[in-house]
Amino acid sequence: MIKPKPNESVIKCDGKLIAGNMVWNDNCERINWLTSEYFTKISNDPIEWTTLYQDPSDLRYWELSYPHAEMHGGGPPQLECVTAVTTAYKKVKNAVNLKLKAKGYDFFEERYDEKAFGSRYVMWSNHQHIYRFVWDGKERWFVLEYAESLPVSLSTHWVELAVQQCTLTTDPEYIDEIIREFVRSLDNFRS
Repeated sequence: MIKPKPNESVIKCDGKLIAGNMVWNDNCERINWLTSEYFTKISNDPIEWTTLYQDPSDLRYWELSYPHAEMHGGGPPQLECVTAVTTAYKKVKNAVNLKLKAKGYDFFEERYDEKAFGSRYVMWSNHQHIYRFVWDGKERWFVLEYAESLPVSLSTHWVELAVQQCTLTTDPEYIDEIIREFVRSLDNFRS
């Protein structure tokens, strides 16, 4: 099988209907091999239904997704190389999600704004209080915040629980330290 090339950023499984039969391209088998035999599995994202992997040879991160929501099962798989920031965001989001689920909070909104330097956020609520995890693309920091009131508005008062400046690194130790800090802040905060 073929490992990802240095300039490769997306590997798509595509199929064509030929004489009533679906014929899949070689990338379908390649994606299966990469995710089951070659890549190191990092995490699952239960919110986005994606899986994050790492290439052991160049340490790039790859996200497995099924981008065709209109098709049964999300359609054919796709692997996409993701940035260090995206990787850190997803890993911290998943760790915070697990912690908040245990406290009775449910995911209720996620936004991404490419025009705002790739900023994004995700929010959880227990129908009384809100937690928000943010990547501020302009300032290049992660922040975990808490608010006591619903609905969220421009006048919502947010309390910062943890703030972490982000470097552009794929170092797993660095990302794990961000996760520990944010989970610790949830343990130490009494909502």
